Parts: sequence; structure tokens; C-alpha cells
Amino acid sequence: MPRDGVHMVELRDALSQIAEIRQQMARGQIFRGYRSATSAFSGVVAVVTGVVQAMLLPDAVGRTGAFAALWTAAAMVCLIVGGAKMVLRTRRSHSAVQRQLTLLAVEQFVLSLVAGGLMAWVFCDFLSAQA
Repeated sequence: MPRDGVHMVELRDALSQIAEIRQQMARGQIFRGYRSATSAFSGVVAVVTGVVQAMLLPDAVGRTGAFAALWTAAAMVCLIVGGAKMVLRTRRSHSAVQRQLTLLAVEQFVLSLVAGGLMAWVFCDFLSAQA
């Protein structure tokens, strides 16, 4: 008769396999967490930011810091609203696969966010050095 330690190892292996299966299922599905209302909100924020930029910074060449701050603030507003919406949907969901799918989408988005932020910083640094 097996000892309790053997049962614990088997249980851990089984749980690990179940977690891996859930992750594979999540990767094979399409993430539908990006809703039209959140996308429309981001579009409205971009249009408003563009209007504010045209009024306050018509010539942004010499004012790259203000330009970057304005658009960073707009991005942060969209990120906070979109992130809050995703958190609410994930908490309301009773599906472990849906939660895993949301986490995978967030991981992919964070990489794009970091790359975009680094590119923006390089461009602003280059433009300020040219001015």
C-alpha cells in the first residue's frame, strides 16, 4: 500500500497537468475582452488629446516634454479605464479558462506597452537633442 507522500506527489503532478491543459486551452482561444465601448472611449480620448494638443502645443517641435506628457497622460487614462474593465470582467467570470485567457492577453499587452514606451522615450530624447 502506497504511503501518503506518494499520493501527494501524484496529486501535485495531476494539478500541474491540469494547469498546463488550462493554459493550452486559453492560448487556443480568442480573447474577447477588448470591448467596443472601451475601444470607443480610447478613440474619444485620442481625439480630445489631439484637440488639446492643437490648442496648447501647435508647434510641438521645441516642446517635446510637454508633448510627451500630454500623450502619456492620455495613454494612462485609457490604460486605467481598460484595465479596470478587464479586472471587473475577470472577477465576474466563473471560468478558470477565461481568467487564464485574460492573463495571457495582459502579458502580451504589457510587452507592447513597454516597447512603445521605450520607443517614445528614444524619439523624445532624440528630438530634444536636435532642438
